[in-house]
Amino acid sequence: MMVFHLELLEENTNKKKMLCFAAMKVLAAITLIFFFSTQTRAEEVSLSAQEATFAFIFETLTLKEFDDEKMGLLGGNLLFSLDAVPWLSLGAGAYGSVVGERGGFITLGFASDAKYEFDEDFSAHAGLFVGAGGGHGGYQLQGGGLMLREHLGLSWRGSAGDLGLGLSRIDFPNGHVASTQAYASYVYRFQSLIGDEWLDMPKEATHAWESKNENQFALTYQAYDVPQGVRTSSGSAQYPSLGLVGVEWQQTLNTATFLSMASAGAMQGRSNGYMQILLGAGVYQNIGDNFKLKALLSAGVAGGGNVDTGGGLLTKVAVGAQAMLTDDVALELEAGWVDSVIANFKAKSYSLKIYQTFHTPKVGRGESLSLSALGAYDVEHMRVRMVHQTYAELPKTNAVWRVHHADRDVNLLGFQNDFFFTDHWFVTGQGIAAYEGQAGGYMTGLLGLGGRYPFMQKWAAEGELLVGAAGGGGLAVGGGLVWQVNAGLSYAVSKDYDMLLQLGRIDAPKGGFAAHVFSVSMAHKFSLFMQ
Repeated sequence: MMVFHLELLEENTNKKKMLCFAAMKVLAAITLIFFFSTQTRAEEVSLSAQEATFAFIFETLTLKEFDDEKMGLLGGNLLFSLDAVPWLSLGAGAYGSVVGERGGFITLGFASDAKYEFDEDFSAHAGLFVGAGGGHGGYQLQGGGLMLREHLGLSWRGSAGDLGLGLSRIDFPNGHVASTQAYASYVYRFQSLIGDEWLDMPKEATHAWESKNENQFALTYQAYDVPQGVRTSSGSAQYPSLGLVGVEWQQTLNTATFLSMASAGAMQGRSNGYMQILLGAGVYQNIGDNFKLKALLSAGVAGGGNVDTGGGLLTKVAVGAQAMLTDDVALELEAGWVDSVIANFKAKSYSLKIYQTFHTPKVGRGESLSLSALGAYDVEHMRVRMVHQTYAELPKTNAVWRVHHADRDVNLLGFQNDFFFTDHWFVTGQGIAAYEGQAGGYMTGLLGLGGRYPFMQKWAAEGELLVGAAGGGGLAVGGGLVWQVNAGLSYAVSKDYDMLLQLGRIDAPKGGFAAHVFSVSMAHKFSLFMQ
């Protein structure tokens, strides 16, 4: 299924087309493997701890077409092992520049890893990443944005995680990135409890399982106040303000510390296309039952929108005050400082966050339990969609939807997550990036509300309205604010999977960008347990 191109590839049109088709076939194969891996499940509902990993990867690419320029990439892959194929893990990943001159070069996509264990301590690994994105180089660097990454390596398991070394090959088949290099990795292992398909709690459920993790998920708005003297990547004065929308997840480790993962994109100011993904750790102090003070230190990849983040490494320090509005909803105000360390960009940061607080069952490796033991939890229905979208021009009066290649459609890959708060209504979030159409570097992150109404036996009518940030790739999105509406049909392929076909429209209110949207996605249905 996987072909490892660890030799240098010829840069010719036919081979690039073959690689593009190969990437689409691999994507289809991954979907089918994921689908069939769930079909041998026993009918009795018994839940087992599923091993999951979060892998950090660092590697340095050589850009041959740009005078052997070096670009250091930091990657993160969240993978889940398959019950039926325990040596294979599938999931999502993202890569971003942190060293060099390409801050804002960010990709996201589908990741896989196959392992062979020599013994309890040493393993061999082979894997494939199919993604989309780019940035800070335009179509001259990444072309349409399709990224293929293959790897071969070895890992050693330690008590605090796995350390790995290996070789990787990264290609942008319709661009000018083709590099083979060594990589180093650190893998953190954890256990998750996820129910296949949409389950219902049995009437005889008990409160037997009490061990739990505390989590918080937030919608965020951030305002950056940029001091005088900060310059853009092109050398002009940076616009003095920048507004970002995004999401943040936090998990409490103990009574004083927590971990954080946050992403955000520009939707106000003059830096559309700017994006950041930050990982952090913090401390907190409870003040009474409904109030806490927090301090957070985080770092990650950032750039785009002509914001000068150098190689792309961004740090943030912040303090905040959080108040519980209800038993599970909190409001937080945060103030901090962001700095690109070795580049020009820096700013004061002011954030407003609305958190949903929830608990999930805490399980250990190999532990299993019956569904009836989770009576203290609510069963929440979720979907994660592997999405393909096509933008086709929707003309506006006296407006241009793309700065260049306006005669080309744009093809995109990404993910969409749905949380059903009733049987028919869900909150949805979407992150996608361009892979074809000479729009490499275009990315969008949207949030919204959707509805699903079944009819007949396996069909459902679905629709959604989303709003958020977009930019890059030469699409004329103004300050970055966009809205999108989709409507279509879904078909239940199995208890676990839906296939969706949708038509829609995306529009930038303050830019010339507007397009028809054609979407096809495979949605994996599963259950989470929350209280």
